[in-house]
Amino acid sequence: MIESIAILVILGAVFGLVLSLMKFSPSPAYLLAGFVGVLLGIKSPELSSFSEFGVIMLLFAVGIEMNLKKIFSSYRIIVVGILQMIGSFLSTYLLASYLGYSGAELIIISVAFMFSSTAVVLKTLFDKGLLDSAVGEIATGVLILGDVVAALAIAMVSKSSASIIGLLGLLIFLLVSKFFFDFTFGRRQVSLETVFILSIAVAFGASAIAANSGLSYGMGALLAGMALSFAESRHEISSLFRSLKDFFLLLFFIFIGSFVPVSNLSSLIFLIIPLFVTPLVILFSAKLMGFPTRIALISAMSLANLSAFSLVLVWTASSIGMVSSGVMGVVALNVMVSMLVSPIVLQLFLDFEGVENDHVHKGADIYLFGAHTTGGHILSELKKRKVIIIDSNPHNVRSLKEKGYNSALGDAGDLGFLSSMKIENSKLVISTVPDAHSNLVLLKYLKKKQSEAIVVLVSHTDHDAKILKEKGADTVVIPKQLAGRHISLFIKELKL
Repeated sequence: MIESIAILVILGAVFGLVLSLMKFSPSPAYLLAGFVGVLLGIKSPELSSFSEFGVIMLLFAVGIEMNLKKIFSSYRIIVVGILQMIGSFLSTYLLASYLGYSGAELIIISVAFMFSSTAVVLKTLFDKGLLDSAVGEIATGVLILGDVVAALAIAMVSKSSASIIGLLGLLIFLLVSKFFFDFTFGRRQVSLETVFILSIAVAFGASAIAANSGLSYGMGALLAGMALSFAESRHEISSLFRSLKDFFLLLFFIFIGSFVPVSNLSSLIFLIIPLFVTPLVILFSAKLMGFPTRIALISAMSLANLSAFSLVLVWTASSIGMVSSGVMGVVALNVMVSMLVSPIVLQLFLDFEGVENDHVHKGADIYLFGAHTTGGHILSELKKRKVIIIDSNPHNVRSLKEKGYNSALGDAGDLGFLSSMKIENSKLVISTVPDAHSNLVLLKYLKKKQSEAIVVLVSHTDHDAKILKEKGADTVVIPKQLAGRHISLFIKELKL
């Protein structure tokens, strides 16, 4: 047992390291480890038990991190997310029906293809410097909504008739747990290790009570996490729990990877859904909600993959006999390949700059790209009639117009938009959007038009800042450097 698990974990670590060095998410590496393990004749049946732990911990962690306020912060993103899930479900349903799936298997596989991988998408956007952009806002909103729906779907799959007494007992247990955590966290003698053990006890306790009440283990874990999401110590619990959750999910991925079909590569036809259908639905939905074309396109391609929740869903259904292990293998193969292909496809679309057009705006002396945080402070120093504010969020544009500002919906990385605004005739161009690619397109356009405008940009990294200066930026602001200088000046004033 130990020897087999050790070899599989080492394979996962090696493959994960390789993908990490290539700036990929390591998640598909663990599936690949399970797949290679089967080819080498290495199997560990005990991984099935560990997989149950992985599911419980994943749903518990999701429950803790559920941020309903963030989900409902923008109705436009909610609409995009809902339309995406509906479109992906219906498309998969039609394709799976054509391929001969029916009954519960048809429903489960259709639901499994509704979700994108949070881990892969967020890592990819972070590496590309897009996490704090409009693209990151759309993608994150869609992912959070999808995670909530996926968690509920997983928790409900194995649901049977629940007893009233059992549900009442679960409710009492969760309420007591929440208040107990608030009580203990305020006492200095309680260590973080104790909080960690208590959180595990709550997760497994709620899972056991739920299972004996006619619900699933997953539903108990999810409800436990949601209960503790209201506790004062929720951030500490989430932080302490993350490493353990990741380890058991690694074992879960390796276990699922062992079901990847070696010979049935024809099942890769399902990649049509995450790589084509899902991005198209998101693209049209985002455009319908008023987002610029390039922002909608990049957001769509960033979500062109399948989620770990897809694996958890089919595994849960398989464990109670709703679907065969073959379905689990089909989903696992498509998850693994989509996770590997998605970042590559995204990079191709990041190079999309658009084309210049002849629709010309009357122009202004100053152009400000992004007015949400940094840009909001800059606005106070600019006269309304001399500045045009460009933002990629329709809500922000509408709000600025209501305040009397000349604002337009657009993107610094879209050549067609830049040419229509005649931005080259301005005196000052400020971009607070830390998207290196968009800022490079902006500089390229201004250089081509031989503009004499002063260009001020923002960057999150020293490397990107150096490149932007070499390409013609007059100054590049790095927020983390400003923060460091501000703190050092504050320390000097304290005279400690």
